[in-house]
Amino acid sequence: MLADTLTGADFSIGATTGSPVLLAEGSANTIAPVPQSSPSPTESSCAEAISRNGTYVADDITRGNRFCMQTDEGRIAYLHVLSAPSGARSVTKFEVTVWDAP
Repeated sequence: MLADTLTGADFSIGATTGSPVLLAEGSANTIAPVPQSSPSPTESSCAEAISRNGTYVADDITRGNRFCMQTDEGRIAYLHVLSAPSGARSVTKFEVTVWDAP
Protein backbone atom coordinates (compact mmCIF):
# COMPACT_ATOMS: atom_id res chain seq x y z
CA MET A 1 0.00 0.00 0.00
CA LEU A 2 1.48 3.33 -1.06
CA ALA A 3 0.27 5.27 1.99
CA ASP A 4 2.31 2.98 4.26
CA THR A 5 5.51 3.67 2.36
CA LEU A 6 5.09 7.44 2.82
CA THR A 7 4.65 7.36 6.59
CA GLY A 8 7.15 9.80 8.06
CA ALA A 9 8.17 11.21 4.67
CA ASP A 10 9.24 14.86 4.59
CA PHE A 11 8.94 15.22 0.83
CA SER A 12 7.93 13.24 -2.22
CA ILE A 13 8.55 13.32 -5.95
CA GLY A 14 5.50 13.58 -8.15
CA ALA A 15 4.78 13.88 -11.83
CA THR A 16 1.51 13.75 -13.67
CA THR A 17 2.75 15.17 -16.96
CA GLY A 18 6.14 16.51 -17.91
CA SER A 19 8.97 17.04 -15.46
CA PRO A 20 8.87 15.75 -11.88
CA VAL A 21 8.19 18.06 -8.94
CA LEU A 22 9.43 17.99 -5.35
CA LEU A 23 6.54 18.27 -2.88
CA ALA A 24 6.68 19.04 0.84
CA GLU A 25 4.40 16.74 2.78
CA GLY A 26 1.42 18.55 4.24
CA SER A 27 1.91 21.47 1.84
CA ALA A 28 4.26 23.19 4.29
CA ASN A 29 6.46 25.97 2.91
CA THR A 30 9.68 24.08 3.68
CA ILE A 31 11.46 23.91 0.30
CA ALA A 32 13.69 26.72 -0.98
CA PRO A 33 15.75 26.74 -4.18
CA VAL A 34 19.49 27.41 -3.95
CA PRO A 35 20.96 29.39 -6.87
CA GLN A 36 23.45 27.32 -8.88
CA SER A 37 25.91 30.21 -8.85
CA SER A 38 26.12 30.32 -5.05
CA PRO A 39 28.46 28.19 -2.91
CA SER A 40 27.09 25.13 -1.14
CA PRO A 41 24.84 26.37 1.65
CA THR A 42 25.43 26.03 5.36
CA GLU A 43 22.77 25.01 7.82
CA SER A 44 22.10 28.65 8.75
CA SER A 45 21.97 29.87 5.15
CA CYS A 46 19.53 27.06 4.30
CA ALA A 47 17.33 27.95 7.28
CA GLU A 48 17.35 31.59 6.19
CA ALA A 49 16.48 30.64 2.57
CA ILE A 50 13.53 28.55 3.78
CA SER A 51 12.34 31.38 6.02
CA ARG A 52 12.55 33.92 3.15
CA ASN A 53 11.62 31.85 0.08
CA GLY A 54 10.00 28.66 1.35
CA THR A 55 7.38 27.01 -0.80
CA TYR A 56 5.62 23.65 -0.76
CA VAL A 57 6.58 22.67 -4.31
CA ALA A 58 9.69 22.88 -6.46
CA ASP A 59 8.97 22.28 -10.12
CA ASP A 60 12.49 22.41 -11.54
CA ILE A 61 13.89 19.00 -10.61
CA THR A 62 16.70 18.84 -13.13
CA ARG A 63 20.29 17.68 -12.84
CA GLY A 64 22.42 20.17 -10.94
CA ASN A 65 19.61 22.02 -9.21
CA ARG A 66 19.79 22.45 -5.44
CA PHE A 67 17.28 22.90 -2.65
CA CYS A 68 17.15 23.54 1.07
CA MET A 69 14.43 21.83 3.08
CA GLN A 70 13.20 21.58 6.63
CA THR A 71 12.00 18.24 8.00
CA ASP A 72 8.94 17.87 10.19
CA GLU A 73 11.35 17.30 13.10
CA GLY A 74 12.99 20.70 12.53
CA ARG A 75 16.17 19.45 10.85
CA ILE A 76 17.58 21.45 7.95
CA ALA A 77 18.59 19.56 4.81
CA TYR A 78 20.37 20.37 1.55
CA LEU A 79 19.49 18.41 -1.60
CA HIS A 80 21.58 18.43 -4.76
CA VAL A 81 19.94 16.76 -7.79
CA LEU A 82 22.41 14.26 -9.28
CA SER A 83 20.04 12.88 -11.91
CA ALA A 84 16.44 13.45 -12.92
CA PRO A 85 14.07 11.31 -14.95
CA SER A 86 14.41 11.37 -18.69
CA GLY A 87 11.98 8.55 -19.30
CA ALA A 88 9.31 6.44 -17.69
CA ARG A 89 11.77 4.07 -16.00
CA SER A 90 14.26 6.69 -14.79
CA VAL A 91 14.98 7.45 -11.14
CA THR A 92 15.70 10.79 -9.48
CA LYS A 93 18.90 10.71 -7.42
CA PHE A 94 19.96 13.27 -4.81
CA GLU A 95 23.04 13.95 -2.75
CA VAL A 96 21.63 14.94 0.65
CA THR A 97 23.08 16.62 3.73
CA VAL A 98 20.95 16.73 6.89
CA TRP A 99 22.11 18.68 9.90
CA ASP A 100 21.24 17.57 13.45
CA ALA A 101 18.24 19.21 15.07
CA PRO A 102 19.04 22.26 17.21
